[in-house]
Amino acid sequence: MSPIREQFLTLLEVEELIHKFEEKYQVSTTEFLTNVELRAKMLDDEVFQWEAFNAHRDELERAAEEVRSDYLKHLKTSQEDSRGANNNLALAA
Repeated sequence: MSPIREQFLTLLEVEELIHKFEEKYQVSTTEFLTNVELRAKMLDDEVFQWEAFNAHRDELERAAEEVRSDYLKHLKTSQEDSRGANNNLALAA
């Protein structure tokens, strides 16, 4: 098994890496996660990487949604006098 190295990837980069696995094995990530026979035929390193990228994608999506939700909550509770400024910020979200 190759040594583990730390990487910092964006959501787009993670999705691209997952897509490469899906193309290589001609199955979706859902099929990969549920098909024990397919996983048994794969190299352990590739199974680990695919699982890690999938978990990383889930966490990045969760974090992005949390930030977006907090941002929108802040806009709703803002006590600024200018409603136009709030509307522009809300549109940007």
